[in-house]
Amino acid sequence: MRPGIAPVLVVESDDDVRDVLHDLLTDAGCEVTEATTDAAALDFLAACPDSVVAVCSNQDADHHRSAAFFAQVVADERLASRHQYLMLSSTPSAIPPEMQTDLAQLHAPILSKPFDMETLEAYVHEAAGRLAHTHPHTRLPR
Repeated sequence: MRPGIAPVLVVESDDDVRDVLHDLLTDAGCEVTEATTDAAALDFLAACPDSVVAVCSNQDADHHRSAAFFAQVVADERLASRHQYLMLSSTPSAIPPEMQTDLAQLHAPILSKPFDMETLEAYVHEAAGRLAHTHPHTRLPR
């Protein structure tokens, strides 16, 4: 595993997209866990003993689901401060303003689909670096 790559939670309801993200991130050296729903992701993030990078993906323009997810994260200081977030979107221009505000508050970048593996890996690596900086005692894989 490459130094500095944190554990990753892939949040995606579509099996095919989730499988591709899982494979890409595993090939990049990440330890990947999956959540098929926002509720499952929130439960995992709340119970997880280590900080993770949550990679949240939307299929098409379905931003209403993610808007609720990010609003709940921002409302919970522990979730907001303990983990890092990355939004993958095929339609970034359709992200509602309130969700844009939540993403900005979380310092969560938006990666436009389609993207290449190097870009996804760079975003995850950057988020892992923020975790290491803000949570120096977090166990990051070596």
